[in-house]
Amino acid sequence: DSFDNWTDGVGTRPAENPLAPLVVVNDITADPISMPVILDTNVVVGGLLSLQTGSPSKRLMELALADGGEIVPYVTTAIVYEYRRILGMLGDDRLEQFYRLLSRSIIIPILPDIEIPPVEADRSDTPFVQALVLTRRGLKGNRGSLSRLVTYDGDLLNMATATDSAELLKGRIVTPLDFMRELQR
Repeated sequence: DSFDNWTDGVGTRPAENPLAPLVVVNDITADPISMPVILDTNVVVGGLLSLQTGSPSKRLMELALADGGEIVPYVTTAIVYEYRRILGMLGDDRLEQFYRLLSRSIIIPILPDIEIPPVEADRSDTPFVQALVLTRRGLKGNRGSLSRLVTYDGDLLNMATATDSAELLKGRIVTPLDFMRELQR
């Protein structure tokens, strides 16, 4: 099973670019005390643009951009492209923050033998659900149970409470405010 192999490898950064995102080689690797989080694009954009010091999305971005922070962002290549596409429209200063976020993120490989159906309400949400499922199933020990998808998207939030949602999603898709409350516990 490729998940068994996936949890036995190590992550690396290219020697020529220590700020590059962690490239995962058969593992999801992270600081064991940091909470794995998938940040929807609306949270990233909200966090980067917010002028309110205490806004949950701004606070989340501060935590994601902090060295040795409480959270570790997890992304797939599709999520990286989505962030880049949207943040590229906002100007060069936002791109610098985007690259800083990526330098602190762990890239998750999409495994072909793990079938994750597309999100029918909005197919652009599918990579975020895929990342959540992959972190839930791929992290060692109980760390997978800690992973969350943080979003303002109503369709995604409804998936977390729908009776027909997979067990892997229930209670794992939360708003930035709910996530910040969870971190404070």
